Amino acid sequence: MAAAFRHAARRLYGSVAPRQTQEAVSRLSPAAEQLAHRRLSPLFTHTTEAGQPYISCGKQDKHGTLKLIEKKKEELYDLMAEAHMTYGTDQNSRASLMNQQLLQYLSGHVKPRPDDRTWRWYRDSKAIGDYVEKIGVVTLCAVWMDIMWMALVRLCSL
Repeated sequence: MAAAFRHAARRLYGSVAPRQTQEAVSRLSPAAEQLAHRRLSPLFTHTTEAGQPYISCGKQDKHGTLKLIEKKKEELYDLMAEAHMTYGTDQNSRASLMNQQLLQYLSGHVKPRPDDRTWRWYRDSKAIGDYVEKIGVVTLCAVWMDIMWMALVRLCSL
């Protein structure tokens, strides 16, 4: 376990201790120091340009973030739909299948586009897929209940 922690520390901070690395880099140049600061900061910490932790609170930030997410969904859908129309799909590729599933998912999260044939296709195929999945679950439950019922009847008749 200790070896795993040492390995993770080396990956995050390099083979030298962080303080020694900071001192060595600060002697080189301000740009190198800024780059080293980014490398030495924890992986999941968000900081502002001044190096202070970024803390988002308030309804304005939340509203702005939600609008940004919606915009990114629209952009991702547009990019993937354009790539699908331009390059087609590789039927034997797992990545292509996953991209189609993501397009189906995103078609339900973007603004309705009734004039877009691709959007209608993916929205309808998602709805049909969901319907078939629900029918499959109901059928499986019915078969399982029938098997259990028949087993109970056999046990009671003995």
